[in-house]
Amino acid sequence: MDAHGEIGDHPRLSAQERFKARSRYRFWYSLAIAVAIHLLILFFWRAPLPDGDPTTEMRESNMRELRIVEIEEVGVPELRRPAPPVAERPAPPAIPEAPAPPDLALVETEATRIVEESFEALYIPTTPPLEVPPPPEPEEVVPTGLERFRPVTALMQKPELVNRSEVKRVLRREYPRALQRRGVEGSVVVLFWIDEEGEVEKYELRVSSGNEELDAAAERVIPKMKFRPAIEKGEAVAVVVSLPITFRVE
Repeated sequence: MDAHGEIGDHPRLSAQERFKARSRYRFWYSLAIAVAIHLLILFFWRAPLPDGDPTTEMRESNMRELRIVEIEEVGVPELRRPAPPVAERPAPPAIPEAPAPPDLALVETEATRIVEESFEALYIPTTPPLEVPPPPEPEEVVPTGLERFRPVTALMQKPELVNRSEVKRVLRREYPRALQRRGVEGSVVVLFWIDEEGEVEKYELRVSSGNEELDAAAERVIPKMKFRPAIEKGEAVAVVVSLPITFRVE
């Protein structure tokens, strides 16, 4: 911009930018001048109207008609809402009086009477059954001189047959041929009393095979049987044990 308020030829602005800047300043200068002229006309221009002008009479008549009329204030009645009707509340129901507590003594007496009558009605006299005592268990008779022999327990090592192969040969030899040909088989349960040396001190046929010839053959085999004694806590003990002798057709 130069000293006259205009934008000169600035070497850094293009021709189009300089043209836009000059147009913007010229617009604002023109607008300010137009506003100033209008203000001067409105402020200073008041031309008097000539006498007898109908416009003046009309203006004066209008001014007389437009006189100020005092308006009386009219009181506005105050609007009041009617009070809501009060609902009548129903009277509360009468509370019945609590009954007097029953006499506990009478209640207990009545309850006792009812219980006694119930027991009397349910009581049926019966004859108690006769209790028959069970028959006494047969006591095992221990032969005299064999009191030291005890039954084999789980804590003992049972006596063991040491000559099984020899006993099998004796069984085949003593097995009656006639019974073998007919296919008759059987087993004899023998009760052995074995002492601390493994010797059979006594034996007894406890369960028969059902055939007398097989029972007799079993008795002929028993003397050939040899045992190792039972052991309890590292020591040999005398025991009584039952073993089967079986005859089977091969």
